[in-house]
Amino acid sequence: MHSNLVEIKLVENGIKPKRTTDGACAYDVYARRVEFLSDTEAKIYLGFKIDTSKLSSVTNMDWGSLLMPRSGWGTKHKFKLDNTVGLIDTDYRGEVIAFASWNTKPEDLDAGARVAQLAITPFYTGDLVIVPELSSSSRGESGFGSTGHG
Repeated sequence: MHSNLVEIKLVENGIKPKRTTDGACAYDVYARRVEFLSDTEAKIYLGFKIDTSKLSSVTNMDWGSLLMPRSGWGTKHKFKLDNTVGLIDTDYRGEVIAFASWNTKPEDLDAGARVAQLAITPFYTGDLVIVPELSSSSRGESGFGSTGHG
């Protein structure tokens, strides 16, 4: 896959998202500006706009991005995105913004802080077909915790 198929535009004082290791599945993203909404919540402007539409034209798949908290901040500060995972549609062209909350306020939550991760991923966007019955499976209709791992 060609790395130049995803375009980003930096907003004033924005920092380019970076993969910090060759094995990283996502890009670290940085706060451009933090607007504190309360003692436990903030609106974090991430300093870039993204366009994944060129990937779709080359791969014949639909692409988008997922914004997730970084595991270090998440465990240290109980830092989370308010919608858990942010989905960035391929046709959105505004600045990427995270709404976040925490139990212990990160002292270094300011401009330049690495606050989240951005994963670029394909999505199925084809037609959903209504059928009278679904095929059977070994799990069937057993719900939460039914696989023995919950």
